[in-house]
Amino acid sequence: MLVACIALLISGAILATYFLQPARLTALILARASNALHLELHTTGPGSYALRPEPRLVLPGLSASVPGESAPFFRSDQVELALPWDTLRGRSTAISSIVLKSPDIDLPALQRWLATQPPSTTPFKLPTLTRGLQIHNGLLRTNAWRIEHLDAALPMLADGKPATLDASGDFVRGKNTSRFALTLASAPSAVHGRLRIDDSRIAFKADGELPSLTATASLRVGDTFLFDIAGAMQRIPDAWTRHVDSSFAKPGDTPFAVTVNAQTPTSTSGNAASVTAAPYRLQVQLKFGDAKRQPALTLGGDASAGATIDASLHGQLSSWPDAWPALPQALAANTAPFVFKANYHGSIFKSEPVTFDIARADASLQGSFRIDAMRAWIANDFAAALPPVEATLRAPQIDVGGMQLRGVQMDIHDDVAPSQPATKPTVIAPKS
Repeated sequence: MLVACIALLISGAILATYFLQPARLTALILARASNALHLELHTTGPGSYALRPEPRLVLPGLSASVPGESAPFFRSDQVELALPWDTLRGRSTAISSIVLKSPDIDLPALQRWLATQPPSTTPFKLPTLTRGLQIHNGLLRTNAWRIEHLDAALPMLADGKPATLDASGDFVRGKNTSRFALTLASAPSAVHGRLRIDDSRIAFKADGELPSLTATASLRVGDTFLFDIAGAMQRIPDAWTRHVDSSFAKPGDTPFAVTVNAQTPTSTSGNAASVTAAPYRLQVQLKFGDAKRQPALTLGGDASAGATIDASLHGQLSSWPDAWPALPQALAANTAPFVFKANYHGSIFKSEPVTFDIARADASLQGSFRIDAMRAWIANDFAAALPPVEATLRAPQIDVGGMQLRGVQMDIHDDVAPSQPATKPTVIAPKS
């Protein structure tokens, strides 16, 4: 689709060369491309074109918006497109090069436009960029964060051929800015109409809120989505040291591995009030940290969703992070790992209770919380002494000031949390 539209743009320019002035030519090209892409396309002035050494079209101040939306989701000071003659003659689908100068992309709005596009009826085919892609001083925006001063270079892209992407920029969230540099080396290909990337090599260096890491990754995109990444972090963000555990500030690599397997829905209909969605299934596995140096986490998750979500998580934490709120003594006074699980069943449009179970040796904490209340408590830097949960602590024994409590059962209540069933009385015995 993209190649066809670009070919249409330049073919129109060539055919109209002898008949139209640049202003009229630009208007004709934008009208045809807008109709093909279901977009509103505008420029700040007439474009220019050249036929040697190959067909090339330059559009100043190009913007794209979804029909009916006032703000464009894409703007660029200049867009330059070049195609080889074989593509214009229909003998190839290759693109010579794409150059974007100071592009400004509203990511949520772009995603809204993509969601309106009909599903492709043809197998996926990796585009060919003989001289690659260049981005100069770009901006990528969301409601929560943005990437400024984005520079990227992809010298060449072809099915099954090695390709290297270099990118750098500033990641900005709130008042914090983190500089990063990325090198991604891979050999993407289209296999049976599906995108496939095996054993890509990633080197990511950053400061501030972002980690520095090296990793290898694989990706499959088709009827199912499969993503694997494994490597080590050479630098942990400062916020992790402050809000999770001080051991992350110590030098040394922190290993990690993530696997995401998703079966994507094929169709969705309805609106926010009444939605009919095809089943969606997601499986996640995560391993993080070195138990000898810092809290290590293993996590497994499984979720399926239509109009409602059924989700479960289970995992193990080698030790309780020192920056987190202190645990009840029954859970804290032990060196065994924490075993936990959580479940959620409810609407995708409102927060239903999440049930959880945390165990360490013979002690356990069972209860429930609501995601929005927990998120607010964390965002407020744990200002309240206790989290917004309703739970029951059970322990075979607790020592308190020379007294030994046996068969302990303790309730934790929050005003906004769902009620818990009545509990058995605590048995108190002198310490022997």
